[in-house]
Amino acid sequence: MSSAWRVHDSYFGLGTCFVFTLQPSFKVFPASGSNQFFQLANNSAMALGGGDNFAIWIDEALRKGTSKHCDTFASPSLSSEEEFRCNGSNRAAHATLMDKGTYVSIRDCAAVETHLCA
Repeated sequence: MSSAWRVHDSYFGLGTCFVFTLQPSFKVFPASGSNQFFQLANNSAMALGGGDNFAIWIDEALRKGTSKHCDTFASPSLSSEEEFRCNGSNRAAHATLMDKGTYVSIRDCAAVETHLCA
C-alpha cells in the first residue's frame, strides 16, 4: 500500500500501489493512470481501486467482499466469483477466494495483500 489505512472522506494513497493475482499465474496490475482512486476507507467499507468498480471491496464488518474489473489498475476480477466471504476478526481478517487458491488478508487495517492458500 502506498499509504497507511485510515478512515477518510475521500480516496487517498499514491499511484505506487498495485493489485496482483497468483493463480492461474502471477500477474501484477500497477496503477493504470486512468484515475486517482487508490485506497478508500470509510465507516461502511474499505476498498482498493475505483472507477466503475473496485478491484477489492470489503464491508465494514469484514464479513464479505467483492472483486470486479477495475479501471484504476486495469485489472480483471481478482476472484472467480465476484462476491466472497471473509473469515476472522477485525484485527486480522482473511477473505477466502477458495476456487482461485488465493486469499486477501487485512492485518490491522495496514495492508491488503493477496497470498496463495496453503
